[in-house]
Amino acid sequence: MKRSPKMFYSYVRSKQRNAVSVTTVRNTEGRLSSNDTETSQILCDQFQQVYANQEYVDFFNLVPNSADDLSAEDLFTEDIVYKKLFMLNVSKSPGPNNIHPHLLKNCAELLAVPLMYIFQKSFQDSSLPDIWKSAIL
Repeated sequence: MKRSPKMFYSYVRSKQRNAVSVTTVRNTEGRLSSNDTETSQILCDQFQQVYANQEYVDFFNLVPNSADDLSAEDLFTEDIVYKKLFMLNVSKSPGPNNIHPHLLKNCAELLAVPLMYIFQKSFQDSSLPDIWKSAIL
């Protein structure tokens, strides 16, 4: 084991694997599913019923209408941007811009001011760059 821990743990994992499969499930009427497609559809319907939130949320009323309440200069200060950059988790992967969080965190002091201006301008114009609207999930 000391010479090859990788082989040892590989052997242990091979003995621990339990193949679990869902063969049949009951639908809301109590009838058992007869094939994989029907089983997956029943599980999908149950998931949607439990987790899908169909309520309408009016996001426009969540933000005050007065421009005095929300000022870009108050929301995006150099200190706030710096703290957000410094709190980035360096073990996460890069986002759609392919900039690693480790780089952003280490350069937080240099990047805080330019990013502050970008955030303030974006907030004042009520627009986001197209790249910010995409995400890697």
